[in-house]
Amino acid sequence: MTGPTPQGGFHGKQARAFLNATQAALNEAPIGEIRADVLAAHSAKAQAIASAAIAHALLEIGDILRVSRKGPADE
Repeated sequence: MTGPTPQGGFHGKQARAFLNATQAALNEAPIGEIRADVLAAHSAKAQAIASAAIAHALLEIGDILRVSRKGPADE
C-alpha cells in the first residue's frame, strides 16, 4: 500500500468531497419561515454527510500514521 501524497490520499479526497456535499446540503435548506420537520430533515441530511466526512478524515489520519510508523525494513 502506498502512503498519502502531499495532496492527500484517497480518504482525504473523500473527506473533502463529503465536506463540499455537506455545504451543498446546507445551502439547499430553505430560508425564512419553514416548518420544524423540514428544518430537521435538512439538518439530519447535512449531519449524516458530515459524519461520513469525519470518518474519512479519521481513516486518512490512520493511513498517515501507519505509513509514518513503517521503517525501511517494513517495506
